Amino acid sequence: MSKKKNILMGILALSAAMLLGACTNNNENTTSSVGTSKDTTSLNSQVNDITLKSATLSSDSSTPGKLIVKASKKEGETGTIYYAITKLENKECTNAEIMNPDSTVFVKSGHSDEDVDTSFDLEAGVTYYGYFLLKRGDNYSNIVKRNATTYINSSDMGDGSEETPFKISTLEDLEAIGGTYAKYDLEFKTTSHYILMDDIDLSSKYNATSQTSWTPIESFDGVFDGNGHKISNLYINSPETTGRLGLFSQVNTKGIVKNLTIEDVTITAKGASENARGVDSNGNPTTSDVKNLAYYTPNTDISIGVLTGDVKGQVDNVHIKKANITVDGSRVGGLTGRFYSDEGTSAKISNSSVEETTIQATNRVGGIAGLVDSKSKVTHTQALIENCTFQGTIQSANKELKDPDTSKNPNQSVTAIVAAEYIGGIAGYYRGCDMKNVVSEANITGYRHIGGVIGFQQFNGKTNVGEHYSTLDGAMANVELHVGENIKNMGPIVGNKSTSYTSSGSGDKLDASVTMDTAVSTNNAYFVSTSKFYSGTGEIGFDALPSSAKYGTSVEASALTSEWYNTYLVSFDFDKVFQLDDTTKLPVLK
Repeated sequence: MSKKKNILMGILALSAAMLLGACTNNNENTTSSVGTSKDTTSLNSQVNDITLKSATLSSDSSTPGKLIVKASKKEGETGTIYYAITKLENKECTNAEIMNPDSTVFVKSGHSDEDVDTSFDLEAGVTYYGYFLLKRGDNYSNIVKRNATTYINSSDMGDGSEETPFKISTLEDLEAIGGTYAKYDLEFKTTSHYILMDDIDLSSKYNATSQTSWTPIESFDGVFDGNGHKISNLYINSPETTGRLGLFSQVNTKGIVKNLTIEDVTITAKGASENARGVDSNGNPTTSDVKNLAYYTPNTDISIGVLTGDVKGQVDNVHIKKANITVDGSRVGGLTGRFYSDEGTSAKISNSSVEETTIQATNRVGGIAGLVDSKSKVTHTQALIENCTFQGTIQSANKELKDPDTSKNPNQSVTAIVAAEYIGGIAGYYRGCDMKNVVSEANITGYRHIGGVIGFQQFNGKTNVGEHYSTLDGAMANVELHVGENIKNMGPIVGNKSTSYTSSGSGDKLDASVTMDTAVSTNNAYFVSTSKFYSGTGEIGFDALPSSAKYGTSVEASALTSEWYNTYLVSFDFDKVFQLDDTTKLPVLK
């Protein structure tokens, strides 16, 4: 083929590709608050010599919500300019969609044989995306994408009160929580009320390519209402963790987070090396305590979850989707690393889910919460986990530590293990809390104390027993569990229970009228008969599990009908809260 023919074929191929007119998703397309727009598609490229001279979106800095739309043709150019405007940042579109836009996707659209110079009164403080196209005959220009954020008065941002919460519409707004928002001269206090007005994608600034890690919103004692919107692409990378990590560092005692979805999450962090133990000749953890070793880091401030590292307040209707969490340490959860009922509080996690999520950590790991505990006093309301579900994978392995400080052992460095234990589909280490109506669809690997719902359930015996029961009432699990060579406390509902309590000394004595079955109770708990249990020697049956883990009743998958649930799990509300998944026949949140 001749060189001239090669060039001609290349031009024809390029023209055909451009005629498709697909909008590109460019996360570097950012704007200022007054709507300065940036190119995301070159105006110099041509299709059959058709091109726009210019296309812009901007906002009127004196009129909140006003969006200005302009587009022009080159001198002597003919054809019709089409435009369509949407709030969807990641929208992909075709020529046909711009010329005939769907009103449920595009908020405004139009076309003109002359230059376009118009404006629209839209929502204030919202980022809009405009798509422009020039058509002449049967030929089209490239699609040009622009964006701009409409102006908003500081008075329209709200005042942070319950009646008029601060409006959060952009990444910049979200970042401002916890400090002075200079753009509006407002104090975005962590005790204020906030409402999310639009979906927010964090990837334009926080991502693996730039290695820019999200900085958690500090200890939050206000109200954050997600308003049904989502925050996507949360990226956290903390190789030397020194505190609590998540979208929030802590939802404190008066804090409330509700009606929010967090999707597409990556968290990589170093956690606490908690509960280190000596090892026997086979390298397995022993009961010997080695907390005096230099590498032991029992820092109680280290806890990691997608929503927050620590919950002492209330979380309702929060959903985590597609998260990958990798932590070299403990106190890790899909939603929160630690759930803790402090003195004078009423801690609660309700109507929330974690799904399509993989968690890799060492111990005290749970699909919803890694560590669940309560203040050793009686002036708080019992913590509550209610109407929550987990679907995903939790992987844990023993972590070997070798102490470089040989002064503790002059002959050699001391070796110890942080055991892969206290792992549960809903909660890892669990005491001083009530749990009701939970569902676990989990694949879990660990060393011991591995439960489909709760890894290790304990009564907090150093306090008044009436305030520190550890209860589970209403659970359904379909799980696959793996432990090491020996069957070490593994069960479809609870991996192991502890009935230890203080019978003398400084702690309160257990009242003689209260039994351990009441203080550490498991009621109305079921697991699907297809659940599988593996030890180092292969698959084992429920009957082969340790007696300390034989909790729950097996039920055939074919029996899981609405009638069955209405008979055996009557506390599950299928009118307002749950519905049955058509495939798994497990309850899922509506």
